Amino acid sequence: MVLLFDSQVDGIFLFHAAYLTRWAPTPKSKLGELLDGGKTLASGGGDTIILWDVDPQSWIEKTCGRVGRNFTQAEWSKYFPDDAYRKTCVQWPVPPSVISAILKEAAAQAEAGQLPEALKHFDYAQSLRPDPTAPFTFDDAESLNNLCWAGGLYGYATPQVLFICDQAVAAAPTNGNVRDSRGLVRALSGNTDGAIEDFQAFVELAKASGSDVYAEQITQREQWIAELQAGRNPFTPEVLEALKDQ
Repeated sequence: MVLLFDSQVDGIFLFHAAYLTRWAPTPKSKLGELLDGGKTLASGGGDTIILWDVDPQSWIEKTCGRVGRNFTQAEWSKYFPDDAYRKTCVQWPVPPSVISAILKEAAAQAEAGQLPEALKHFDYAQSLRPDPTAPFTFDDAESLNNLCWAGGLYGYATPQVLFICDQAVAAAPTNGNVRDSRGLVRALSGNTDGAIEDFQAFVELAKASGSDVYAEQITQREQWIAELQAGRNPFTPEVLEALKDQ
């Protein structure tokens, strides 16, 4: 930052050269000096000298100490609509709404077949969580499930996607769809017994719902179970392509 004099206001001000921004005007102060490596401005006249804190990092730390939290997703979208969310106050956790928003974006990318980008977003959401090993909330189960399902369909039956599938099941253990998605990824990763277990759970939950909407899926999953039990892989490229429309 550079200390300059403005004749129009008859006072000094700070000019941030990197951002071409005028900072910290101090009218009525014609004399000044930057101290402490530019972090403090001493200004005044006569017998009075005022010390100004002009360190942006100090402002952030003091503001974070007062507000006691990070930006919510709604606040960030309002004030920084063109920037990716970042943790402003390192000492405070990120609100769950932020994690959910990032996961929804990741799920949308996954459904569009953009798995590398989707998995990067998931990793970023993980990095913002206070405890990355803690279970996700029920509200995040749908996004996690969509990531899991798309991972299987687009050739990403990897340990990372399996972890996401496990997290989806942990968040919604009685949801048949998350068991179905994990079953697919387990089958594609070679865990036949685990896949059979998940597909059987889906069939049981779907039948228990009493809804006819699952009739076709139940028949298909029962066929998958029979194929897997016989040591055959039912997931041909054609089957996986057709599942993208299911």
